[in-house]
Amino acid sequence: MIRAVIFDLDGTLAETELLKAQAYALVAQSLLGLPQPDARAVDIYKRLVGSSDETVARTMVQALKLGAVTRNPTAGHEPWQELHRLRTAAYQTKVGTPDAIRSQAYKHNIAVLHEQRQAGRLTAVATSSYQSEAERVLGALGLLGELDLVLGRDRILRPKPDPEIYMVAMSRLGVQPHEALIVEDSPVGVAAATASGAPWVCVANDFTRSALKARRYIDQMWVIYEPAKVRQVVARRIRAAESGA
Repeated sequence: MIRAVIFDLDGTLAETELLKAQAYALVAQSLLGLPQPDARAVDIYKRLVGSSDETVARTMVQALKLGAVTRNPTAGHEPWQELHRLRTAAYQTKVGTPDAIRSQAYKHNIAVLHEQRQAGRLTAVATSSYQSEAERVLGALGLLGELDLVLGRDRILRPKPDPEIYMVAMSRLGVQPHEALIVEDSPVGVAAATASGAPWVCVANDFTRSALKARRYIDQMWVIYEPAKVRQVVARRIRAAESGA
């Protein structure tokens, strides 16, 4: 019996991935003295969507050659940490404001969260965002009161695609993997969900659609490319899990 539904956040409940990519582009523009936001940052982010902030920031530093301009010995930060700090500031104050977050809400997935909550199932978020940022986004979306657990990247040791965050979430919710359904949006998230042993569905978005179609190892039966079909596929997945199929 499915007793809990665990959602990813970025790209699943809201298209904050786009907003974060735009923030990186703005920071790169400032650091490199470019006339426009650096489109390369958006392309890099698309390739890494679903990965931890550290993985993304480290890759940005290397690919865009930002090491020299992100050194902050006074703060004791590594270049990737300083880039992440700058990106977070740009995201929160410029492109990821509460109004912007609400404008990017994925209403089809939020409707599933409400529906599962009303059905009496536990609802949770397990995200690669840090705890404080996750709570800020969920607060903007008005969802904090709808969740039994919010688990951020800084609450675990190993980020997705390692299954640790989902294993910890299930443990805190008091459910076994066969009693939980995971809702994701990216190949990295699907890898973590699969490794956790829980059934999953993956709702594609503009950032992840091509990558999901290209990953032959991903069971396409449970990947949703049309938002209108989300509730139908989730219901079918729950029935399949509960019947042992």
